[in-house]
Formats: sequence, structure tokens, C-alpha cells
Amino acid sequence: MRAFALCIGLITLWVNLLLGQKFPEKGLPPLNNYAPIEYAQAGKVWAIQSAPNGLVYFAADKGLLEFDGLNWRRRPGSKGFTRSLLVVNDSVIYTGADKDFGVWRRTGLGDFQYASLYPFRESAKGLNEEFWGVYSLEREIVFVSFDNIYVLKGGQLTKIAAPSRFSKSFQVDGAIYLADEKTGLCHFDGLSLNQVFGYPDPQPWQIMGVDQTEDGLLILTRSRGLWRYQEARLQPVPWLVSQYLQRDQVFSFAPIEQDHYAIGTILNGVYITDRQGQIIQHLNKPKGLLNNTILSLHYSPQGSLWLGMDFGVAKVFLSSQIAYILDHQGEFGTGQTALLDQRDFYLGTNQGLYFANWDSLKNNASGISFSLIPGSAGQVWALQDIRGDIWCGHDRGLFRVSRRGLIPIYTEEGVLAMTPLDDQHLVAGTYNGLSLFQLKGGRWTFERKIAPVQGACNQVIADGEDLLWINVPNFGLIKASMSPDFRIEAQRIYLDRVFEGENPWISLDSTGLHVRTSQQAYVYDASQDSFLRADSLPGLKAIVNRLPFIWEGLPISDTFQFFPVYNGFALYNQASQASSPPPASLVVRSLTAFNNDTTESFDPPAAIPYHLNNIRVQYLVPHQADMRYRHRLVNFQDKWSEWSSQQHLDFINLPEGDYQLLIEAQSPAGVLRAQPLQISILPPWYRQWYTYLGFVLLALALYGLMRWRHQRKLERMEARLQASERQARAKQAEADQQAKMLQNQERLESEIVDLKKRLRAKTIELAKKGKENEDKNRLLQTLRDTIADIEKRSSVSNRHWAEMSRLLDNQTRNEDNTFEVQIDELNQDFLRRLKARYPALTTYDLRLAIYLKMGLSSREIAELLNVLPSSVNVSRSRLRRKLNLDADQDLYEFLIEV
Repeated sequence: MRAFALCIGLITLWVNLLLGQKFPEKGLPPLNNYAPIEYAQAGKVWAIQSAPNGLVYFAADKGLLEFDGLNWRRRPGSKGFTRSLLVVNDSVIYTGADKDFGVWRRTGLGDFQYASLYPFRESAKGLNEEFWGVYSLEREIVFVSFDNIYVLKGGQLTKIAAPSRFSKSFQVDGAIYLADEKTGLCHFDGLSLNQVFGYPDPQPWQIMGVDQTEDGLLILTRSRGLWRYQEARLQPVPWLVSQYLQRDQVFSFAPIEQDHYAIGTILNGVYITDRQGQIIQHLNKPKGLLNNTILSLHYSPQGSLWLGMDFGVAKVFLSSQIAYILDHQGEFGTGQTALLDQRDFYLGTNQGLYFANWDSLKNNASGISFSLIPGSAGQVWALQDIRGDIWCGHDRGLFRVSRRGLIPIYTEEGVLAMTPLDDQHLVAGTYNGLSLFQLKGGRWTFERKIAPVQGACNQVIADGEDLLWINVPNFGLIKASMSPDFRIEAQRIYLDRVFEGENPWISLDSTGLHVRTSQQAYVYDASQDSFLRADSLPGLKAIVNRLPFIWEGLPISDTFQFFPVYNGFALYNQASQASSPPPASLVVRSLTAFNNDTTESFDPPAAIPYHLNNIRVQYLVPHQADMRYRHRLVNFQDKWSEWSSQQHLDFINLPEGDYQLLIEAQSPAGVLRAQPLQISILPPWYRQWYTYLGFVLLALALYGLMRWRHQRKLERMEARLQASERQARAKQAEADQQAKMLQNQERLESEIVDLKKRLRAKTIELAKKGKENEDKNRLLQTLRDTIADIEKRSSVSNRHWAEMSRLLDNQTRNEDNTFEVQIDELNQDFLRRLKARYPALTTYDLRLAIYLKMGLSSREIAELLNVLPSSVNVSRSRLRRKLNLDADQDLYEFLIEV
């Protein structure tokens, strides 16, 4: 009876374990690494959370990061490093940072606005707080630093001091726990701190994680392993993973739903365990991570585990149906083929044939180990179970496989594929044609080549008893009809160019013969002896680094398919499909309007100017690949578009009007619908209501202006008539006046001409008079000289000669004064100005200046002065120098202007 109960208990435990294994144990789940350069060099990531719409947010050194699976967006908020965050919903996020904490509120499709809530942000007063925790507690938001707790409720902040110093804080099932360096673990109920337990010894306790279990609180420490607190007792947990955690030092912790834990370490990556402490996955730098130090962990509702590392961020697809076993240490190479014989797993690679226990292919702390079968080194192309024996197609020939080594069957040339024809015969595709093998006396032997097939044959498929399908790469497919003695009686060749795409691959199942290429799928129609296009192209599995031309997986069991990849292989678990969580939601990321010169962003409902009537909408299902989308723009499109993988829409030259954009996404869980977008293209400015109003007002203004102008025109016409009459009279009077003035002007001009003539004659007369006076003066001077000479020699009375000399002097002075008086009277103003400006001028210079100003020629002046014309020219040059004239200045013009 006891044995029966024990058996029932073991069965129950096995069932629980089976049901609890949500994540694959075999191989490494797919992961994506993101180096800091990909997210704007934002530094280290200290906290991660998901929004309900599927977007993931990160608290990083340089602000808040947002990632939708394709694009990163960084938003700087606080001046210090951002340390923690709390995503309340799609539109509200709280963050904690160095010397600051605050709230982000969404203001549009892709924008957030930050507001600080920290009261000491501007004047810290010596405080140096770092806020490493943000939590929601009923209607309160709790911010935790090393020294204080700040509770935000109803817009009011309450500050609660730490007993000594908080080293870490946690939220478990809505309850907030804080680890104090001296007091121990405390529980915070929103008003006060209550001790849960004190530390059992004075040695440093660094609590890094807390979880509520049926057996009490599970406590994770940095270097003292796992502990459990139950019924006021703190006891170590004897799990195997605890040993690794003590060695690798825990830094971060995250429960994964109700089934698993993720534990990040400082030295050796992350451990994923079940609730019984069994290691399900272990990821570190040798297994693909960028760094071994895990600073933060987050499990998203979409089934991905996010890791914030000391360098970079990683996303682990825990719910993926695909797992990888990669050769990080160079132990087995690139997988080519595989075979599962009960629990024995055979792997053919480019380095040889390897063996491992199927149950040992777990990505746990101990790793995965393969053993090379002796004598199998080299390229393995194919493995097949034929009537209980494992056959190996090798680059050295055809072999049977045993644990002790390979048993050679045929060693002439490499074998790419094989298939049995009946119990006694087997055909193999080789590097050059087909080879037939026969079982004789219990031993398989090479029989002969099957003509006329030549070239490498990488697929040989028996379709019934008398038909073979042969795939010759870079040539085509051959359908060969076989005779009873296994000779080709007839053949039909389907060249590669018959198929759209590259590298046709044959598969045979219960529905018939199929061919798949890189672009198209085909089904063989025996009635037409041709290949027909399939209705749809089966989607390729998202296998990373898959070998070229591998379109389908190799089934190795009812559950798993094998895929060759570079530096290892991948396993596809068909049974885990139902466990994949549904995607979050279809999110519209941006709405922009543009023309050739300008691009502007809008938020719905969007009223877009007519000159920006080119619209682009970007959307996606966050962190979901292979999604298909369709759309319909109501009032522009009558039908839905075809499903496609495109994640943006462009509408060019939309007419004015109101539209509603509907977008749907197709997922395995059903159809997702985005919130309808209301878009209005405004009319051009000349068709706006205010433009029409302006036109009416303008028309009224023009009408009033025209009436006013018409009235003004009539008034002006009447005024012009009156003015015309006045002008006519005035013109007549003016004409009479002008006639009189003309007569007077003509008379004055005639008098001026006459005066000029008289002036010229008078001037000449004066000049001649002056000349005569000068001649007389010379004569008189001669007489005086003669008289003086006579006086010296004559005995005539000196008194009589003196009287005669006095009379001659008086006559000379009178003549000279007469000329000067006449000259002064005619040119008084001119001489005064000229003497004032040039006092060094002599009487001769002044007389010459007067003659030149009168316009006399050099000859006329020479006659008046009784000198040669050349002397006049010399005098003219001397006068120019005295007047300081430049060479290009005209002497006559200068004298006229004086």
C-alpha cells in the first residue's frame, strides 16, 4: 500500500513538472542583443517595465528609453541617472533618478512631457538621494531612496525616514518590502514600517530579491544563497541553484508569472529556474549575451525576458518554439543532419558524427556535451533509420552507425542521401549519380550505378514502388520510372528554370509531392504531369543563421524538427505553439503630413492643411515579428487592402475632406484593431469659410468703393469744368502777361547786348587810353631822364629844371590815377574779390586778368599792352601759378567764377 502511494506521488510530481514546464528545456531560446550604440548611448539600464500596449520602457543613465521592437526613443528628464520606473498605463509613467523623481504624461502619439515631483530638486540642502524604487500602493505612489520613503497621495508628499539605510526595496503581490542595513527586512503599509525579521547574525546581509510562496517568503541574497522565512524562522533553501548563486553573486531578480524565476548575477549571467529550484535555462556571455553582469530583469506579458546588463540590453524569447544549441567552444561545428533514436540523439556536422543523450540537451549550468563517434571525422550529409539500423551518408561514403564507430558499406565517393527501395535494395544519391545497394548474405554491398543520372544528387525520394524523384542541385528535378530490376525505364526532367525562385526542395507527405523554392511553393499534378503553383507560400520558421536553401525542417520526432544553422543547430518544438502568449495591441506610432519642403507631426483627430495633403502613418504590434496588416481609409477606399507585412502607409495628394483610417493586424490569436484615426484634410485657403466671408466683405467693400469713386468722379468732373473755365481765363491772362513779359525780355536782351557792346568798346577805349597814358609816361620819363642829365651838365638854373621836373611828375601821377579810377569803376567787385583772395597780384596781373575775363584774345591783349603775343602767353602762365590753378583747370572759367 505504501509503495502504491509512493507511485501515485511520483506520478503526480511528474505531471506537475510536465505542466509546469512552460519554457523549453532543450537548447538556448532565441535572444536579441542591443548594444548601447543602438539606443543612443543611453548608458546602463537599471529598471525595465512593459506598458499594456506592449511598448517596453527602460530606466537608463541618460533618461527614459522606449522601444517598440523596431525603434528606440530616448527622453531625457532628470539631470541625474534614471534608476527606477513604474509604468501605470500607456500614458503615465513615474521615474526615480539621482536627486529627483517625477511623472511622465503622454501628450501625443509619440510624445511624453516630464514634470518633477521632488521638492528639493532645485535646492537639495545637502541631500544626495538616489531613488532606486517606484511602486504603486493602492492609490499611492511610493518613491524609495537609500534614506527616505516619499508617499504621493492626492497631490501631497509625505516623507518617512529609513531606520538606518535602505539597501534594496521590492514589491511582491502588491506588498512593499524594504531591506534595511541594520533593522532587517521591513514591510511598508503606506503609513509605517514594520519589521518582518532581523538579520540572524552580524555578518552583512544583502537581500536582492523577495517572493511570496506557499511555504513563506523566499529570500535571495547576494552571496549567501537562498533562504526561506516561515513561521518566524529563517532557514536556508537547499536548492542546487543556491550553490551557483553564492558563487556568482545575485544582483537582480524577477518572478516569471507563477511558474519560474529569473535570477541575474554579477559574474555569470542569468539563471531561469522553476519553483522547485531546477535550472531550466542558463544564459551568459559564452552563450550569446553581451555581458555577464545582469543589472535588471523584466518578464513581459508577451513572453519575453528583458535583461539590462552592464553593457547593453538583451531580449530572450522564452515562449518561442525555437531553441538553439550552438557550438560556442568549437566542440562539434555546424549541424547538417540529425536523427533521434528513442533517447539517443545523433548529430551530423561538418566535423563528424556526434552522439548525446536526448535528455541531456538542456541549457543548464553544466552545459551540453557531445561525443564524437570514433572514425566519423569529416562532413556528414545524411542520417536515416532503415529497418532499425542507422545509416550515415558521409563525404567518405556510406556507413552504418554503432556506438563503437562507423561500419563501412561503400567508400568510393561521398553519399548525400539514401532511401530504401524494398527489403533487399537501397539507392543512394552520391556526388555523381545514383548507386544501388543490395542485401546479400546479411551484408549490404554495392551493386552498380543507376544510369543515366549524373551529377550530385542531394535528394532521392521513392514515390511508390516504381517511381523515384531525384534532386540535382543547379540542374533540376528528375522523375524516374523504375523497372522491377531497378533500372530507369523512362525519365522526365524539370529544369530549375521551371520553378520561380532558387534551389527547389522536394517533400512527400500524405497530400502528395510538393516542391518549395525561395519564392514559391508547388504541388505535383499527376494527371497533367506538371507542377502547379500552391495557393499560398508556407511561412519560413524564424530561424537565425539558417543554412542557405533550407526551406523546411527535418522531423526527428512527433514534436521536434531539426534545422541546420551556422555554428550549431536549431530545434523547433511544434507542441509548444499553444503556449505562446497573444500579442499586446496594435499601436499607431506616428502620423505625419508632408510636402516637398515641410514635414509636420499631428495627433488625432488631425486637421491637416491642404498644402500638406501627403500623409504617412506608422504602426506595428510591439515586439511581434511576422505580423500581417491591412487597412482601409473610409471615404477614400471602398475595400480593405490586402494583408501585407508593411508597417507604414502613405497617402499622396489626398483630396480635402474627412477620413477615418482603420488598421488591423493578423496574429495567431486573432485580429487586432487599432484605435480608428480621424483625419481631416482642410480645404485650400481659397475655399475656407473665412475666405468666403472675406470675399463677401471684399465685394461689399468694392461696391462701396465703386459708388464712392463714382460720386467722387462726378464731383471731380464738376470741379474740373469749373476749374477749366477758370484755367481758360487764367491762361488767357497768363498768355497776355507772357506776351508782355516776352516783349520786355526781348527789349532787355537787346539792351544787354547793346550794353555788352558798349562795355567792350569802352573797355577797349580805356585800354587804348591806358596804353596812350603809358606811352606818355614813358615819354615823360625819357624827358625827365634827359632833363636830369642836362642838369648835371648844364649851367642853366636848377630852379627852372626842378620846376619842369615837378610838372612832369604831376602829369604822370594824374594819368596813372585816371586809368586806375576807370578800371576800378568798371570792375570794382571783381578786382576787390581777386585782390582779397590773391593780394600778391600786381597791377599788370590785375589788368591781364580783366582782359582775360572780358574774353580778349592773346593778340588783342598784346596790342593793348604793346607786347608780343608770346609775352602774353608767358604772363598768362605766370598768372595761373599765382592763382594756384591745376593744369586741367580753365583760367577763363576760374576768372568768371571769382
